[in-house]
Amino acid sequence: MSISVISWNMQGGVANNADKELTLKTMCALYDVVMVQECGTIATLNQFAGKSVIGSLQAGALNNRCSVAIITNKHSKYDIAYLSISGRPIISVLVGDVWLSTIHATSGGIGGTDLTATLAYATKTLVGADGKYLLGGDFNILFNGEENSINVGSSYRQDNYSLHTFKRRTHSSGASLDAFASRALEIKSGPSVVVEKLSDHYPITTSIA
Repeated sequence: MSISVISWNMQGGVANNADKELTLKTMCALYDVVMVQECGTIATLNQFAGKSVIGSLQAGALNNRCSVAIITNKHSKYDIAYLSISGRPIISVLVGDVWLSTIHATSGGIGGTDLTATLAYATKTLVGADGKYLLGGDFNILFNGEENSINVGSSYRQDNYSLHTFKRRTHSSGASLDAFASRALEIKSGPSVVVEKLSDHYPITTSIA
């Protein structure tokens, strides 16, 4: 089963922004799984564009700007957890035999800690050592597009995930901050960057099997 995925840091919800609402509805029509960060009150809804919303507003010091959600109608179960260091949510859904998660990692150099903690949580709680997994979101790490793996275990007991980063910028500043991480998946297309002017972050997409 192929699963199409898009991840977008919206930098604000759709309230009083018809263009952003239309763009998000279009994403929901085109993709099986839509991951959004800084999505405002979208995270509090039960449904958007006819699909289920699984989200959380709690983040950091209850900073609602960092709300995250997954919009899909393909899942059979979901999981919501919170990072112990930053308090930010990990939103996850099970689609077929693949767990998919999204995060909005903390800025200021802490993003790498949130990323490794999320992947370690996935190993421990969701997929074990060899289950299928995809994480997408705003990792708040300055990637250079050369990264291809990350070990969230130790040198003695490695726990490796593939990293899918971009040479092309994912932020209007010229930085590449958004990415995917995966395990035991076939990447059918992408990952790629879609230039969208309604946020400083550009959406990233992929298709997996």
